[in-house]
Amino acid sequence: LEAHPVLVRATPAASTWGEHGHGEVWTGHRSAWMWRHVHHATRYVEWVTKRHGDVSGARGRALDQMTRELLLLQSSDWAFIVHTGTSTRYAESRFRAHVHSVLHLGHLVGKAGWDDLDHAFVDDVEARDNFLEGFGQRALRSCFS
Repeated sequence: LEAHPVLVRATPAASTWGEHGHGEVWTGHRSAWMWRHVHHATRYVEWVTKRHGDVSGARGRALDQMTRELLLLQSSDWAFIVHTGTSTRYAESRFRAHVHSVLHLGHLVGKAGWDDLDHAFVDDVEARDNFLEGFGQRALRSCFS
């Protein structure tokens, strides 16, 4: 038996402790623009994973980090922070950085020949956003198979 962590698929029920007991804190007029990017990024990661799910080496690292970036984009309270106005610039900056990372990593997964800047980009993103570092490719990629 392999000693790999396993991701379990689940569909949580919609619930919130947000203002007025509904999701306006995350989907209201201040943060609604963010969801288009979350949905597009989710579909893009699924598309890339289905087409390149067997890559290894540097391209495999890029694919796995792409999934981590998507999870950070989806699970963080960027929209909540934007709604409350507590650290709006920070939240928007981090949100945009995760979107950019998803898109650029997806580009690198499909790119045959990498240069030093491509390797440096993956190294940098992995060092900053090493969320679920212990999860290997099988666990991360199984989310989209």
